[in-house]
Amino acid sequence: MLRRSAKDLNDWLDRAERVYKAYGARLIKHPQTVFIFPSGAKIIVGHMKDVSAYLGHEYHRILIEELTQLKDELTYTKLTGSCRSTIPQIKAQIFMTTNPGGKGHGWVRRRFVAAAPWDTFFMSPATNRWAIFIPSRIEDNPKLVETDPGYVQWLEGIKYVDEKLWRMWREGEWDAFEGQVFTEWRYQHHVFSRFWFDVRMCQRIAALDWGYRDPTSIHWIAKMPENQYGVEHLFIYREAYRNEVTDRQWGQLLGRISGPKGVDPVKYLVLPHDTFSRRPDGQTIAQVMSKESKIPIKAAESLKQGAKLNRIALMHRLLAPSPDGYPYLMVHSSCTNFIRTVPELVYDETLVEQIDDDAEDHAFDSATYGLMTIKPKFVTSSQLVQMQGSPITPANMGWPQNAKGEYVPPDILQAAAQQQRQPRGTGEF
Repeated sequence: MLRRSAKDLNDWLDRAERVYKAYGARLIKHPQTVFIFPSGAKIIVGHMKDVSAYLGHEYHRILIEELTQLKDELTYTKLTGSCRSTIPQIKAQIFMTTNPGGKGHGWVRRRFVAAAPWDTFFMSPATNRWAIFIPSRIEDNPKLVETDPGYVQWLEGIKYVDEKLWRMWREGEWDAFEGQVFTEWRYQHHVFSRFWFDVRMCQRIAALDWGYRDPTSIHWIAKMPENQYGVEHLFIYREAYRNEVTDRQWGQLLGRISGPKGVDPVKYLVLPHDTFSRRPDGQTIAQVMSKESKIPIKAAESLKQGAKLNRIALMHRLLAPSPDGYPYLMVHSSCTNFIRTVPELVYDETLVEQIDDDAEDHAFDSATYGLMTIKPKFVTSSQLVQMQGSPITPANMGWPQNAKGEYVPPDILQAAAQQQRQPRGTGEF
């Protein structure tokens, strides 16, 4: 059982000793803190300041209190290697509790909170072990609510001092933290898995942020026809995110997927200003992609003064609720890099209105390059009475369905691999 420091263990030890004494356990504090039971079973108690002390050992169970106090995922991953069992009747398991916030907020959110729908088991790719995130609020502890109503009142009072902290501690929200740019983001509101509309009925575009050593990020965006509230919802429904791929390879891949004869043709492809610079061979990345993909090219507003501020402002508006109760912009659950990076963007410490230059902002850039060209329509409450748009009828898009019956857009890299393979040197993937 691990806590952040030896000091944090004191309260836990006091309560644990009262409980375990009833089962005949003895508490020994030197040379290590351990409960020893009559059966010979042990509970070893320690802190996380030096987890190397536990590496290489065999622990059938590991409990970590306040996981976000562990600053990096690597330390946690090393620790999980000690959770193993050579006894067939005992299954090795790790249990963790935590609140949002803390220096490890980002990696804990990515690894557990945003990795799968809540209360759902999923296979962790980092460990090949099953994992589950179980959210909990104060109402899930009725005994505490009943016996200490003052604690509930204290939680509610935080809202008037620090709303972000209130959202984290009272509401259990993981998408709010200090310095966050897009505080509007809520995973449960902005991420969808089931398509209730036919993408082929929508205006569709693709937008790219170029990189070679850094990832190239591409996002496909669909704009729905106006609904009965006059709202034109936008959906980011497909994503590609990969480095060390040439412009020619990307162009060929985009042509197969979204060219005029592709499986998901788009109206145009948005490219940033750096793709229009001439290379030593006289060509530009934009020219190569246009030739290979056969998709019309549109230049992003990425070089104008204030362009990034405009894109930040647009994203704020799109993440806000529309008059029909849904956000203007929603993101399909398969767009994992957008979901992973955009909510974690933070402000620059010096240029306080800008996104931190060291942040992983490729997905934000590619998506907003495209969103700026669509010019979405925002509806005010005063306009609602006059709007008489028609709703979209759900339809099968011909995309594969998963075990839950959700339509999933084919993975762009897998789709490309299924195409007829070409001779080497032609830019095949």
